[in-house]
Amino acid sequence: MADLDPDTFDLTGWLAGHDPDEYRPRQTVTVYLIQPGLKDELDRLREEHTNRDAAVKRAETEKLQRSVAEPSANAHQVALNRIEARMAELIEQVDEAKREITIIGMINPEVEAATADIERKDAAGRTYALLAASARVDGKRVTVDGLKALHSAIGQGQWQQLVNAFNEATYGDPTGGVTAPFSPRS
Repeated sequence: MADLDPDTFDLTGWLAGHDPDEYRPRQTVTVYLIQPGLKDELDRLREEHTNRDAAVKRAETEKLQRSVAEPSANAHQVALNRIEARMAELIEQVDEAKREITIIGMINPEVEAATADIERKDAAGRTYALLAASARVDGKRVTVDGLKALHSAIGQGQWQQLVNAFNEATYGDPTGGVTAPFSPRS
């Protein structure tokens, strides 16, 4: 890019027609609203799948002499198919239970405006207000009440990911450390 002449450069003209949100840093967090037992069941099924799969391979490759009481490779395969079907159902439930929340970085005047009516010591209230101003789900803003309900439903761990995303989008390095290697400044 050529050197800019400060006497002729029109910053307003350069910015005209651009939505400020379009160029702001953003972070996307995937949150899950799933039953706690679902993960345990998936873990148990994965372990059972690994064991059954190993049994099928042993029975097929080693052609073991089996007693009548030992299940055949076919019986293991039937069980394996049942496990895979159940795992597919659970994975579909997990997929349906996730939402991507995009956090768009804010500038200081926006941060101040979003929290102007909230006492400084009300950290939770300020956090809800800031996330309501910066969070988007499917391109739509989220309300403070919606965020409170989400926080209650997903717990502190996933909530903290949203807070961290806000901090990174708003206060982090917007370039992600990318510099132009040919720049005289780099």
